[in-house]
Amino acid sequence: MVTSIYGTRPFVSFSADSRLVTKPYNTKSVADATLFFYDATNMGYWYSIKQLSYFNRKAGFYTRAFLTGLIINNSFFQVFSLPYKEFGHGSRGRAFGIEAQYKLDNQDKIFDTYYSLFGDILFNVKAHTMSETVKPNVFDIDVHSSVNTSDFDLIWYAGGVNNLMYLSQRIDDRFYDRNVTSVYDFLGFLSSKMAISHMDVSYLNNIKQVYNQKGMDMSISDFKRYNGYAVLSSFTFWSFVDGWSRYLVSGIDYIQYNEFKQLRMPDVSMYLTSHGPSYRVQSGYKWSTKMHVPVAIEYVFKGETQFEYTVGLSKTWSMLPIQTYSQIRLGEGFGMSQLVTINLPYFSKLGFGLDYYDFNNLFGERHIPSLKKGNNDLSLWVSYSFRQ
Repeated sequence: MVTSIYGTRPFVSFSADSRLVTKPYNTKSVADATLFFYDATNMGYWYSIKQLSYFNRKAGFYTRAFLTGLIINNSFFQVFSLPYKEFGHGSRGRAFGIEAQYKLDNQDKIFDTYYSLFGDILFNVKAHTMSETVKPNVFDIDVHSSVNTSDFDLIWYAGGVNNLMYLSQRIDDRFYDRNVTSVYDFLGFLSSKMAISHMDVSYLNNIKQVYNQKGMDMSISDFKRYNGYAVLSSFTFWSFVDGWSRYLVSGIDYIQYNEFKQLRMPDVSMYLTSHGPSYRVQSGYKWSTKMHVPVAIEYVFKGETQFEYTVGLSKTWSMLPIQTYSQIRLGEGFGMSQLVTINLPYFSKLGFGLDYYDFNNLFGERHIPSLKKGNNDLSLWVSYSFRQ
């Protein structure tokens, strides 16, 4: 029951797969690693404020109020989301066959991997850090002749915020899967969910210019307004608002997920695609504690109309120590994912998976690792994960 959760420390989940160490690094793999660092930071917040509250209850309240102010001003610790945003640009460049190059604070030093950029940011934390991914030259593109490269600039410019939006989507999903989450997840969730609103204006102007050339009349305020609609339409956002307000007043540091008749309440993510801005609505149905059917629809609501449907099946097998997760994606092309995990001791799991991408799909446009062999790519991987 919920009383057994009260006052406990946040979950710490660690997941690593072979795509973290083999190029081109995978966006989902790096997202999971980023969430692990979020968990570790959440643990630090929880422990520090808990000890402070034991010492002086008013001091605990004032600290919670201070964190609330940081959330409102989008000024809290973002050392993990910053390199992940840049990785969004870098991963789209790599998909088109161009090695990523990153810079910090307008310095001449070049970081040629996500990990070197991440390490420099982590060990040289500053009050304000400016990061940049060096814009590739379109003449350096190295892809299969069947691939349409005309939208490369748009896909590259949108890669950063799309990555952050995907990170918020992962927070949505794991909140639902866990059925409970730490209030401190609100810190990373909101900055990711509002990524388009906080996007560098120069990048937004480049995207707006391309959209205008495609016949989409959009202003900077339109981008921010559409992003705001997605946030306000997401059940997870309101759960976090409710949970954080309760935490501020009472110190209760967890949020329970509430379904409606076994239906997952919808969460909305906004993405910037080569066809126009889109909304992805995620829901699902829980048949039992051991079987869940996630469904999602992504719709390009301005520009070239496009729909993409995602259906999955997550099942824990009663007679075997395994869980399976299957997903298919149907849009302008076909994509799929398959994962089999085996339970190991100490709350850990060994996983074997595959992802099949189609660049013509909206999901494939954002996540396909490589286009050197054409518009499709297959990724096989092994993973290890644990949760405490």
